[in-house]
Amino acid sequence: MTLGQRIAVLHEGHLDQIATPQDLYDRPANRFVATFIGSPPMNLFEGAAALAVAAGALGARITQDRLSFGIRPQDVALVPPGDGALAGTVDVVEPLGHATIVHLRTADDVRIVTVVPNGPSTRPGDKVGLRFARDRVYVFGPDGRLREAGL
Repeated sequence: MTLGQRIAVLHEGHLDQIATPQDLYDRPANRFVATFIGSPPMNLFEGAAALAVAAGALGARITQDRLSFGIRPQDVALVPPGDGALAGTVDVVEPLGHATIVHLRTADDVRIVTVVPNGPSTRPGDKVGLRFARDRVYVFGPDGRLREAGL
């Protein structure tokens, strides 16, 4: 992505999107592009976890249960247990020097990845709350296409 001015994303023989690298990252056309572009990839939530994200990040605006929600790992904050839209348990901690990648799972075994600036250390087994940046949640329809970004 660092060398290209426009990138074509192909998936299963179909052209999903042509855009600048930043547009692919900021406004992916669908769930595939959203998870293909960016490292670590975008977190996707469906079912009960999706409704918890919607309630915690968006309030009562979204109630359709067939929608899925995405959020980039950098837009998920770790907060004290009991705070935030979801609760999780830390599985893996990857210190990078400038930031830390934290892999978590919820009680329903939903996997979540977050990138946090270096600060207080988190260890495997820690219980945490998860808060989602309200303006960075992506809403995908039942067909996988982007409905809204940055609500």
